[in-house]
Amino acid sequence: MVPLHRCIARQARRPLSQQVPGRILAQQHAATPGLPELRAEGFDLAVDASEIDFLGLLLERATEEAPEVDLDALAAFGPDLAAALVPLGQDEQGRTTGTVAIGSQALAVRHEDDGAQGYHWQVRVPCTDCGCPTWAAAHTAADLLAVHRGLPHDLVRDCDICR
Repeated sequence: MVPLHRCIARQARRPLSQQVPGRILAQQHAATPGLPELRAEGFDLAVDASEIDFLGLLLERATEEAPEVDLDALAAFGPDLAAALVPLGQDEQGRTTGTVAIGSQALAVRHEDDGAQGYHWQVRVPCTDCGCPTWAAAHTAADLLAVHRGLPHDLVRDCDICR
């Protein structure tokens, strides 16, 4: 914990309009638990932030094996959504399946490499005609956003039930 005399010295450098009254500063300092108080309250471990090797932690994390990012997803949807893509495997036709998931919200997606004419990425949507789950083209993150906000009518859909 920062000693009270250092808090008072910092306070003196502030403009008068931003200073806290001295008695309030002393009360706040007294009410702030230090390491001994935290340990007495039952915390198993309490360390001062100055004791944490933040640079070392950052360097360790940088040297760890980076998670694989799907390059096709990266190209189509950008780094944030590619990092949120959770691969689930392959379906019966050999298409890669997965979800773009954040918390409890998710969009089911699949990828099919069927040449230049294919959609490549598709997102699961309800068919606007029969309501059954089907797939719509997802060329960009904007397509995923449109589906998330309520399927736009201009996306191409391939419904196996009502087509």
